[in-house]
Amino acid sequence: MAPVTVGNKLTFVTVCAIGMFKIARGYETVAKTIRIPEETAELLEHLACENHLSMNQLINQCIAFAVAHMYPDTDADNQD
Repeated sequence: MAPVTVGNKLTFVTVCAIGMFKIARGYETVAKTIRIPEETAELLEHLACENHLSMNQLINQCIAFAVAHMYPDTDADNQD
């Protein structure tokens, strides 16, 4: 498992040898309201159900993985 800091919380995501995302269980989450495309919601619901997780747990892990694997210059690209 790889440690990832999201905000001021440390969480862990499992990364396979080739850098693939693997869904982990057993961490704390903070409830937030978000709007996502309907197709994305359906896919996430399917993945959450398949892996016996809540949507919040799955989305939190997806965000942590994305943040941990951002290109270092992503912030610079978004500044105008």
